[in-house]
Formats: sequence, C-alpha cells, structure tokens
Amino acid sequence: MHLLDLEDLAPEDLVHSPLARDMVLQLQRRIRPVFRRQVSGLVERLQLA
Repeated sequence: MHLLDLEDLAPEDLVHSPLARDMVLQLQRRIRPVFRRQVSGLVERLQLA
C-alpha cells in the first residue's frame, strides 16, 4: 500500500491532504480482508473514525 509509504515519508502531508483522506476512507470501504488491519490502523492514526 503506497499510502503507508507516504505516511512514513511525510505523515503531515497525509493528514492535511483532503484528497488523501478521502482516498483512505474510500479504501476502507473497498479493502480486501487481507489488508483490512493495515487500513484500519491508518484510519485510526489519521483520526478519521
């Protein structure tokens, strides 16, 4: 998941980007079970839940 790489490189960009936040929320709705834990963690860290 490239969003996790972005979080590592520039977490402030991910937090403040409306497009990135929207992508994370859309991903949360569509994610395969294999990646669900990673996406849920990202959602929590971005305080989107």
